[in-house]
Amino acid sequence: MTQFTNLEVVYDGECPFCRFYVTYCRLKEAFPEVVLTDARDVPERVARYRAEGMEINDGMIVLYGGAVYHGDKAMTMLTQISRPDAFIQRLMRLLFRSPALAQIVYGVLRLGRNMTLSLLGRSKID
Repeated sequence: MTQFTNLEVVYDGECPFCRFYVTYCRLKEAFPEVVLTDARDVPERVARYRAEGMEINDGMIVLYGGAVYHGDKAMTMLTQISRPDAFIQRLMRLLFRSPALAQIVYGVLRLGRNMTLSLLGRSKID
């Protein structure tokens, strides 16, 4: 598995929720060197993540401090390191504080993502 020391978020650039979240977290303010990678632009990496058991259609991938986070764990980590300036970000911190609750909330968010992509006529990531 590749090691990373900076922050990188690999997400679905065609998903309006994913784009909104990575923008809304205001990661660039806390991490000016953050790399936001559209998974649709890096199919070779997506294939490698899948081989490691991380399905990109099931959740974003965050690389930070030498660790790799996927799905609800990725969102939990982003929620913890982002700035809690707005109400929604404080709510997200509350919802993702408990691992069990984070799994449930992330499952609902993933369902919403899948339904939205379908309604917009966009495919999942190959």
